[in-house]
Amino acid sequence: MVLSSIVNGTLILRYLKETAEIEKTETKFNALTVLKEAYTGIPALLGNLPRSVKALGLVVGLGFVANGVSSPYWVVYVTDVVGLTNIEWGLILLFESIFKTVLTIPCGMLADRYGRSRTLSVAMVLSVFTLPSLILAKTFNHVLLIRLGAGLAGALFFPSSAALMADLVPRELRGRVMSAIGRGSVLIGATGGGTGGPGMGYLFTVPVMVASIVGGVLYSMNVSYPWICVLGTSIVQLLCVILFIRDPKKAE
Repeated sequence: MVLSSIVNGTLILRYLKETAEIEKTETKFNALTVLKEAYTGIPALLGNLPRSVKALGLVVGLGFVANGVSSPYWVVYVTDVVGLTNIEWGLILLFESIFKTVLTIPCGMLADRYGRSRTLSVAMVLSVFTLPSLILAKTFNHVLLIRLGAGLAGALFFPSSAALMADLVPRELRGRVMSAIGRGSVLIGATGGGTGGPGMGYLFTVPVMVASIVGGVLYSMNVSYPWICVLGTSIVQLLCVILFIRDPKKAE
């Protein structure tokens, strides 16, 4: 990780160039002032965002919440309830990773050709029908199909949502918006026990913390409840995409 960070930092310093003109100012940097302006300006920031950006933020936020509720219990459910071995679960995740990696570039091309919002809708439809289906799974093949569906949904969701974020958010607000709601994407059906990154915005920190506690309570009540909760969040996400998210006529 250290070597990777050194290589990444070197590449950024050497080759990454700023695309926007930065206005130079003689005002001295004051951390407290910056923090005050950042947090007191949240209502105004959200109020100035286009409706599609707000809806996209809600879709991403619900994705983080769904992962907070369910992600720690995928491995527990498939081993304790479905009856798979640890090796079988590892093989399923390996197949899913390969499947998603191979499909990500073609799915990005589909988003460019047919529109980001349409691709996002397909990803959400897949989420609605695949993730909650775990409570019906009985065999290795059932779980494999569910995770391959989640992999396809993720391959469709990531490039389309990230591109929408770049297209919709005004350039002068992009840094603040991305710090608030993240990079515009979330892992579909995360299984690692985390929030489901990448790049979660600070507005979702508390909801995800609460979701993690709720997930534990739900699983202790009934092992199916976390995925029923995921079904509900996925339906809301799909409705948000269909009703409120549109590709901009002119990208930012």
